[in-house]
Amino acid sequence: AIFCFDQLYIKYAVDATVVDSNWGRVFYTNLWACGIATVICAATEPQTLLTLRWTRESMAALAVSAALGVGMSYFAFICRASVSATCFTILGNVCKVLTVFINVVIWDKHASQEGLACLAVSLVAAALYQQAPKRTPAD
Repeated sequence: AIFCFDQLYIKYAVDATVVDSNWGRVFYTNLWACGIATVICAATEPQTLLTLRWTRESMAALAVSAALGVGMSYFAFICRASVSATCFTILGNVCKVLTVFINVVIWDKHASQEGLACLAVSLVAAALYQQAPKRTPAD
């Protein structure tokens, strides 16, 4: 229920909110996410924050992760503005297939046969999905 509300509300916000550029949405949502994640981390993992050691490698990994996250957010908002909430959700689920494939190749006990069968059914359903035509305004 929360996921459904989230997808529909974000679609509503993307369509109804006027912003100067797509970057406004990206930075606004990522700023909120950083603040919330910091509070949750401080509340649930204080020992992690106290023992954290910054190295060049860890800072580089954080910078690359942040850059990729901002890029994904940018293109996700462009996609959300172009398609329906249902189509965006299906697209997101189909894109996870590569991740599942890599996990199956790397770790032999990661995905069960039943899980892979459910994934195959989901892919068939996604391939058969057609977006409903947009409604025309009433005269």
